[in-house]
Amino acid sequence: MWLWRALKSLYEYTVLYGGLLLFAFICLAWSLPASVFRHLLPQRTGQRVGRYAIMLVFRTYLFLVRASGLVKLDLTALDVLRKEPSLVIATNHPALIDVVLVGSRLPNFVCVLKAKLLDNPLLGGGASMAVESLRT
Repeated sequence: MWLWRALKSLYEYTVLYGGLLLFAFICLAWSLPASVFRHLLPQRTGQRVGRYAIMLVFRTYLFLVRASGLVKLDLTALDVLRKEPSLVIATNHPALIDVVLVGSRLPNFVCVLKAKLLDNPLLGGGASMAVESLRT
């Protein structure tokens, strides 16, 4: 019995921290080219590409976490918001996972963030590509 609990605990830690490491790797893998693309693409095209890519990154991460069997998510309520022209969605938990959950379902998602995050190597390139206006 204790061996089963130890193995299950090891699996859960591996999924949690391995998933976070994978998420960081995926973000970095997108952030680097995005920091170049934002200078090459017209602003409106860059925004569309940037926002869509962020949605795909978030969906990929959530798919992998779901595949582990430890997390079950029902995000269908967010799908009905896709066609709304404009909304303000305020999450009640100040955590990165809220952004990932909402951003995975809404392709034209814009997040209010601290300017310092635009210099972050994991998030900066993708975020700077997706924002409305950017410092020059």
